[in-house]
Amino acid sequence: MDAKITKQRLARMLSYDWIKILAVAIGGIFFWAMIFTTTATRIQPSQNFYIYNYKTNRMLSDKFHSHLENSFENGLFSYEVLETNVGDLVAAAEYTSTVLDARMSTSEGDLMFIPNIPDADYANYQPEDGREAYTCVETFVASYCSVLYELDGENGYFTQMQAFLNSYYGGDYKTGTLDEAKVKADFRARVKKNKDKRFKREAQIVEGEQAEIQRIEKYKTAFEQFNAYLDAGIVTFTNVTMNISEDIQVQGNYAINLCPDEEKLPYLKEYVSYITEKENQDGTKAKVYTAQDMHVILFKFRDEEPTFQYEAVLYLNDLIKNCLPKAN
Repeated sequence: MDAKITKQRLARMLSYDWIKILAVAIGGIFFWAMIFTTTATRIQPSQNFYIYNYKTNRMLSDKFHSHLENSFENGLFSYEVLETNVGDLVAAAEYTSTVLDARMSTSEGDLMFIPNIPDADYANYQPEDGREAYTCVETFVASYCSVLYELDGENGYFTQMQAFLNSYYGGDYKTGTLDEAKVKADFRARVKKNKDKRFKREAQIVEGEQAEIQRIEKYKTAFEQFNAYLDAGIVTFTNVTMNISEDIQVQGNYAINLCPDEEKLPYLKEYVSYITEKENQDGTKAKVYTAQDMHVILFKFRDEEPTFQYEAVLYLNDLIKNCLPKAN
């Protein structure tokens, strides 16, 4: 039998079987792609620092993106944060609810910038307290309160942060000394429970223990710095009270006013802002960019690794520092 491969035979085979060959090749590609996808280590919500910009704002500036990128590259966050992402909802204003609902279902989100201005979507709804309109902060909190942190109170964000720090500083983070043995023990227990592939070998675990110590120390410094900004009136908490239904009311400090006085944070509008009208001396009005009453809302997800939510304080402190008046 003549089984010699010739150009003529090869051409005939390709002309009749090329579809089969292509199908096999594509099937092989999909097979291996599926293998790599299912076996790859998936990034956890706590490892992805995600910032949203609400639809009523301007699109985030280049300066904002540069600051976030530089913050990540220069080690502002702890070892847990492996990447940062931004969801600029201005670009998808008509589909904001759809986009957010999808993101919330996968626990994506750490904080959102949102101005405390009248919400045009609720222009036909009259607030019960006689005010002219509901604000964007109020309507957003009412819609998503189940995945938002209240800032203070018994189970508030900063109350929990203080309790977390106290547990490692002998009961009082202000006067106590960091219990490094407890930090290391808790770190090893979490690595074992989560089967964290970053810390397989003993040398990696030892290195991770030092990174965990640095994380706790960063949080302590950040907590003290944020409280200093709060005491100085540079930032404030905003109380939200709104009826979700006849029987349910949301009430509490759910938002941080980053800019209650634009003179105290004059450069914030270079990072995040919205458009408003300003009346000139001659009575005419002009559109200007402002960050007055720009708020931050913090997201809370049940499946997020506990205590890593405090990365947001590291970021906010650094942003505030960059927006303070420049020293002469």
